[in-house]
Amino acid sequence: MRRVLAAVWLLFLASPSFAQPSDFDAFWDTTKSELATIAPGTKLVPDAAHTDDKVSCFKVSYNSIRTAIRAWYCRPTGVGKFPAALISPWYAQDRVEPPMALARAGVAALAYQGRGFEVDQSSYPQENYWYVLSGILDPQDYVYREFVSHSFRGIDFLAGRPEVDSNRIAVMGASQGGGLSLLVAGLDPRVSAVAADFPFLSDWERSLSAPNAPYAEVGKYLAEHPERRKMVLKTLSYFDTLNAAGGIKVPTLVQVGLKDRTCPPEGIKKVYARIASKKKRLKEYPNADHNNENAARWDSMTAWVIKTLTAP
Repeated sequence: MRRVLAAVWLLFLASPSFAQPSDFDAFWDTTKSELATIAPGTKLVPDAAHTDDKVSCFKVSYNSIRTAIRAWYCRPTGVGKFPAALISPWYAQDRVEPPMALARAGVAALAYQGRGFEVDQSSYPQENYWYVLSGILDPQDYVYREFVSHSFRGIDFLAGRPEVDSNRIAVMGASQGGGLSLLVAGLDPRVSAVAADFPFLSDWERSLSAPNAPYAEVGKYLAEHPERRKMVLKTLSYFDTLNAAGGIKVPTLVQVGLKDRTCPPEGIKKVYARIASKKKRLKEYPNADHNNENAARWDSMTAWVIKTLTAP
């Protein structure tokens, strides 16, 4: 009986509520075409402080839509064709740590700073922290079009590295980074695995009632400007993992906190139900709010990525 009820629940979650725009694919094809016209301008600078006999780390910069992106790139030392992972940032992340743990496990990894600032500044300006409303009235102007493009270009970087096996590239991240990873996994066929921890950007329409930012910021904006609701929801529909989930056909891990008041579990489970992959796993944290058990969740996600990428 429990299995039957669970199956019925998943069918309910998979039912459409927030319609995919008819030009969803065309929108992203146009974005990719625009990105392709921008010279990557990639630069790598060795970083001796994070390099040893096992791992080589670099500071990286590359051009994306409207900005240049800074990142850490760490790779196993030596010759080989290594699997790779792209780590997208959580909301308002400032400093970015070099992804040495993945490199020590045999996975080359790129971790980028989402707003174009250096990865290790001593302080960051206000625009690094509050941007969820930026450009929200038009999908062409919305800030998440830039973020997804930064991820596309990160995959460009990894796929072009001579030491990387371009057939084994995973995307991963927590919160905003998890949502970006799901979007990119549904939009970019170069992705071979995706891991998303407590992902943001999941079922915007239902999640706007969440009590905590960033969803709450959008909910407050709509309460103050109800006449703009249709326009805003139209924009958000291009950046909703619900609308990319059907394109995710690679091994997938989604982690969800059942007491999460920032990224509601109901929306995340609905996205999970729509993911097309036959190799997907939902890992629940029954007592976790958004910022609980962070280290254990990250370790779980990292271990899954390593195992998935390095499996024979």
